[in-house]
Amino acid sequence: MSAPIPLRKNPFPNWKWPLTHKERIAELEPLLSDEHWEHNWVNINAAVEWHKEFPRDTLCEYTLVNFQHGRQVEDLSRLTDGTFWTEVDDPRCILFINN
Repeated sequence: MSAPIPLRKNPFPNWKWPLTHKERIAELEPLLSDEHWEHNWVNINAAVEWHKEFPRDTLCEYTLVNFQHGRQVEDLSRLTDGTFWTEVDDPRCILFINN
């Protein structure tokens, strides 16, 4: 078993949980202008749009949602090679790192 890949830059800046969809959108939107995340902007934007589907002041649900090529991928086996983004129920429980 290989060691986990260390985070180069934290996608969960405050490590606050639980948080509302509004708060998570506020965390994600700055990443859309951060060149470190440029390779993943289309997926981060899809995650922002996904969070906007919920009432802003409700807490994020306990779920795992994946985005690739700017679209939600419900079946993990459908993730292809390349960049993807995962929104997790609790950032302390990251099973793998957004690449």
